Amino acid sequence: IKVLDPQVGAVTVRRARRKDLRVLAAIMRGTMHWRTPPTEDEVLDMLYEKGYWLALSRKGGGLSGWRAENLVMCIDDFYVYPPDYYAQVGGPLLETIEAEASALSCEVAIAFLEEQITPQAIEFFKAQGYQRRGLDALYRIWREVAEEFLTGNRFMMIKQLRQDRIMRPL
Repeated sequence: IKVLDPQVGAVTVRRARRKDLRVLAAIMRGTMHWRTPPTEDEVLDMLYEKGYWLALSRKGGGLSGWRAENLVMCIDDFYVYPPDYYAQVGGPLLETIEAEASALSCEVAIAFLEEQITPQAIEFFKAQGYQRRGLDALYRIWREVAEEFLTGNRFMMIKQLRQDRIMRPL
């Protein structure tokens, strides 16, 4: 997917591949100031755990790691560098993974964000329709999935993707 933004140029969004390890590690290094960013070997392990999408432009980059489980899309890695480009680079990235989640009939998207994440990230998710919520605001099945991801100093931002819940197996 390509999106043209006058501020950052063309933004290309695609699945991350093994050959992207250096780029993925660089984006994480540029955004993770609260903990040690992963090494390239650790990033390779991460690629085997879940789906990663990469957004690239001539001025910035972004990446997102996510999984779909029991009709719940869980975003537990979402980084944009530099942070000033959340809307321009993160927007097409989030739209892409939300489209993938909709194709999988996900009912809800939950972004698990670390307390130390930049204010730009929180404002970005709010602008995309996500709201900060606690576990008690979730349906039981969503809560069971969320509890697995809600670790450490994380909080949740939630966006309902479908108006009607799926009540029978697909």
